[in-house]
Parts: sequence; structure tokens; C-alpha cells
Amino acid sequence: MLDEVCDLLGRPRAMVSTGSSLPSDVFADAARAVGVGLGSMPEVAEAIVLKAGRRWSPSFDSRATISGGGSTVTMEGLEAMRDALRILLR
Repeated sequence: MLDEVCDLLGRPRAMVSTGSSLPSDVFADAARAVGVGLGSMPEVAEAIVLKAGRRWSPSFDSRATISGGGSTVTMEGLEAMRDALRILLR
């Protein structure tokens, strides 16, 4: 999934090991590519999805968890961002 996002952005693919978080520079590159503001990974992903006219679900990131979850985007959220980038970058 991350490879697809990198390919859409025309940037080198980012490596993520098992259990690691997503690289924040990919989200920064995505924000710049579609003209949304920088912020945490969930904020950037949500802004991209909304800009594409799609719906953002609380299940797409960890902000609604009891612990607040930090800046984690779920696989569903990454898929939503990828789909939004496909719309915005055509």
C-alpha cells in the first residue's frame, strides 16, 4: 500500500519494517503534492481524503482511541489516502 502511495507521488519507495510506523516524509510529500497543510500524519491524511470529496472515518486513525493513539494512520486510512491521491493527482 505504501509503495502505491510513493508511486503516485513519484518519489522513491519507503521501507517500513514489521511493527514500524509509516514514514512521516511520505505524508509531507503527499500534502505538498495536493496543496493541503502540514500536520500530524492523521491530519494530513484526513485533509487529503476530504479534499478529494471522500469521507474520513474515525477508524482510519488512532486519535479516537482511549490513549489518543498518537499519530497513527491505520491500513484503512492509508487506503483512503491512496484512493484520494488517485483522484487528486490525475
